[in-house]
Amino acid sequence: MNNRVLYFGISPNLGGVETLINGLYDNIEEFQIDFVVTSKEKINFENKYIEKGSRIIRINPRRKGVFKYWKELFNIFKKYNDYSIVHVHINSCSSIEPVIVAKLCGLKTIVHSHNSNAPGGKITKFLHKINKCILPFFADYYIACSDLAGKFMFYNNNINYLKNGIKIENYIFDFNKRENTRQFYNCENDFVICHIGIFNNVKNQTFVVDIFKDILIQHKNSKLILVGDGALKENVKQKCVDLGIEQNVIFTGICSDIQSILSASDIFVFPSLYEGLPLTLVEAQTSGIKVICSDTISNQVKITELIETHSLSQTSNQWAKAILKYSNGYNRKDMSEEIEKAGYDIKSSAKWLQEFYGEILNYDK
Repeated sequence: MNNRVLYFGISPNLGGVETLINGLYDNIEEFQIDFVVTSKEKINFENKYIEKGSRIIRINPRRKGVFKYWKELFNIFKKYNDYSIVHVHINSCSSIEPVIVAKLCGLKTIVHSHNSNAPGGKITKFLHKINKCILPFFADYYIACSDLAGKFMFYNNNINYLKNGIKIENYIFDFNKRENTRQFYNCENDFVICHIGIFNNVKNQTFVVDIFKDILIQHKNSKLILVGDGALKENVKQKCVDLGIEQNVIFTGICSDIQSILSASDIFVFPSLYEGLPLTLVEAQTSGIKVICSDTISNQVKITELIETHSLSQTSNQWAKAILKYSNGYNRKDMSEEIEKAGYDIKSSAKWLQEFYGEILNYDK
């Protein structure tokens, strides 16, 4: 039995998928996970993966040439014949070539949905619609992070659900970190709102800034912390300047200590256009922070009573009023036990996936 599993779908950007995969990697012991990367940039944690014996296989992205892309995919399985399972992580069905090639090479294929809508333009959405019909001919198993992610990606009803687990102890509220972080960002006496995510259209940071502008009008001692990086970061920065609120907005960039940011903040705002099941909301609930998010996200994210949803059709002022209800404070509780009981510990997620791989290989005997 070959215990190597090949992953597709990881990028150099540290998002929810990459964070989840890294957590699974650290807790899966019976299988060696390798990665196919379509970027010359190093992926996050690459050195660690190599030190632990993983292969990082680089190929050209599809945009550099479709035929070349197909050829390089086939060459992977021609060169390495020790894979039994190929696990493809996708945000849409716009590119399912790895699934097709792996199946044609006689391997077991898993397609893992991390999203509930197709990012990109008309061509991407068209390809998603077509490939969603083709996928059942080449995918052996289906995994989704939520009901909405499963429904969006697959026609097949035989969907397995893997919870987006986190390392719970890394996100528990810490009063000392709260004090130190607020002092570091000079917001000791402020009402602090935070948002974590890659700067793109889906995460909707421009609306976050609109909401914060309305908050400042009613509550001058307020600060907004924006964590992350991405293509639209400079646009969001410029919008803050145009609105005259740049002195009250903190851009941290990519942050390795999310526990400190969550502990320091009073409200977590997350008006995404759509999501699979965001890790950030699991992390936020673990920290015991009130979450104001869009109602486009699966109800499965409501692990605790900390989640409050609002429609994106509401104005920024309406969102601001919902947030300002908590400006006088509330009791912050340790929610780690509830998160663990709900199955969102990364160790539980990794155990489930490791057993799933084992069942696939045993079934194939």
